[in-house]
Amino acid sequence: MFVAAVYGNVYHFAFLLEQLGHLGGFALPVCVVVPHFCAVLGYLSFYQFLVAVLSFIGVVLLVMLSWLLLIQAMPFTLLVVRAFK
Repeated sequence: MFVAAVYGNVYHFAFLLEQLGHLGGFALPVCVVVPHFCAVLGYLSFYQFLVAVLSFIGVVLLVMLSWLLLIQAMPFTLLVVRAFK
């Protein structure tokens, strides 16, 4: 599942750059993190707004999945370290 999430985000990032590449280096991260703000100011069309929202959701879910995997692996890792002491 983690591999699929990374794969989806990497390939969606290329599409994101194609759709929002006109914004430049500074506005692109801002419009991905807060797409509503950019849409209200007129930087994004409705379709670009949807692409930015899906990108934001994909990144947030990847971070949440990574965090869940990390906290699930922590107790096991501590048990293995204690066993080899």
